Formats: sequence, structure tokens, C-alpha cells
Amino acid sequence: MWKGVAGVLLEMVDDPDPVQVGESVKYTIRVTNQGFADIHNVGMTAQYSSEVDPVSSPVGTVNGKTVKFPVIPVLEPKKVATYTVTAKGVKAGDHRTKAVLTCDEIKSPVVKEESTTIY
Repeated sequence: MWKGVAGVLLEMVDDPDPVQVGESVKYTIRVTNQGFADIHNVGMTAQYSSEVDPVSSPVGTVNGKTVKFPVIPVLEPKKVATYTVTAKGVKAGDHRTKAVLTCDEIKSPVVKEESTTIY
């Protein structure tokens, strides 16, 4: 019996870009289940390099340069999970934020990078 297939879309946007040293930037990460079956145990982390410090997140836990979000037990078909992180530019350069998604249905992590220019 065919029950459907999960399909994961991972998106990340920074606002604004470019960002001056000392100014804030907001990262919005969206996980969409594009498929027709549930996605189970959705885990999400965001990783920052030396040019940006994560400051806060409404649901995530900031630990140094990493923000970890609570696991979503089930993401139903066509549903979207949205995460936000407020960060601050600390050093000029080409910063890359990396979002890493894991779930039961996909064997290797899904990774998305967003470039932010810090000046």
C-alpha cells in the first residue's frame, strides 16, 4: 500500500544584507513539507562563523556560535515550520550562516547556506 512520500524544502533569508559591524540582522529559516506524507523528528540547528554573533531566538537556544531549535515530532504534508534568529555583525567579511536539518525520512542532513556581507 502506497502512503505517500515526504519532500523537504529548506529556505533561509537574511534581512538586511549588507550589515554594518555592530548592527543587527534577522535570519528566517523555513522548513516546508512539500510531500504527501509526514516528516518525523525534524531537528534544526543554525551555525555562525566569526563575522556574526547569534544573539537571540524566540524558540531556539543560543550556545556560542550555534542555535539549536526544539525537535518537531511531526511536520504534516504542506505544513511549514519557521525559525528566526537575531544576530549582530561583529567583524567585516563575507559571513555564511549554515542551517542544518535532520529528520527520520532523510539519511543525510539537509544543509542550506546564506551569505551576509558585514562591513
